Amino acid sequence: MPHTGMALLVLVHALLTALWLGAYVLLPAKARAFFEEPVVRRTMDCVTGVVLIGFGLKARPSRDAADP
Repeated sequence: MPHTGMALLVLVHALLTALWLGAYVLLPAKARAFFEEPVVRRTMDCVTGVVLIGFGLKARPSRDAADP
């Protein structure tokens, strides 16, 4: 059987893909409880707010650009 090696590679690839997708489903489900805790949620809200304000300040036009 000359194609046994290729079949084995396909099988390994399929198994790794199934494991990856399973982890991709299970890990966020487990992390949800952590991110729903009030302290974590408040901290994430504060960090997100600071980042958005920083982006807004960075995106504002400078005073030099307003002068003709």
